[in-house]
Amino acid sequence: MNPRTPKMCPICARPATQLNDEPATNIYYVACRKCGKFSLSGLEYETFFELHNSDSTEKVLLPYLSAYTRHATERGERIFLDNENWKEDAAAYAHTSVGTKLIRFLEIVALRSNPGKSGRLDRIEDGSLLDAFDSDEVIFLANTLHQRELINFAGDDFYALTAKGWEQIQTGTINGIPGKCFIAMSFDKSLTEAFKEGISPAVKRTVIWSR
Repeated sequence: MNPRTPKMCPICARPATQLNDEPATNIYYVACRKCGKFSLSGLEYETFFELHNSDSTEKVLLPYLSAYTRHATERGERIFLDNENWKEDAAAYAHTSVGTKLIRFLEIVALRSNPGKSGRLDRIEDGSLLDAFDSDEVIFLANTLHQRELINFAGDDFYALTAKGWEQIQTGTINGIPGKCFIAMSFDKSLTEAFKEGISPAVKRTVIWSR
């Protein structure tokens, strides 16, 4: 097993950790604060870096691939990226509505704070949890929530929910989003197969069909 060394994430091109503990199979295991944990072949690893420096239209999917791998990591899934699946997986996160992103923003801050206390939402590292394209979009979401008097700014990347914001989170009075649904299920690893084999494919087909 090779020692862990600071490297670059092939998806977001930010510092990450790579561990190639199966050199015979040329598989790379990557841990990134923005993109989560995933594995890929050495060939795909190089392909992603080439994509960053290309004019390919597929490059715009990379931020949404970050969203896919980060959400999968939060669910406890082990992801292997290859040329057959990554574009479809990324595309499934490319059409998240602004309304959904605003709700997620509130939920994340609520989980990381308490009434009267602020919580941190990193505009770069946590943008993938919002399915945001870049840090500018995260700032836009923050400004929108502030204008609606749902959050207050508490320093760089720190936010505090207002009383109105806590009320909406705790009472579930956030306005519904037409055409959207919320899937509630346990993060227990015993349910990972059910999510991957049943729920996730169904949701992806719905997203693709409704475009």
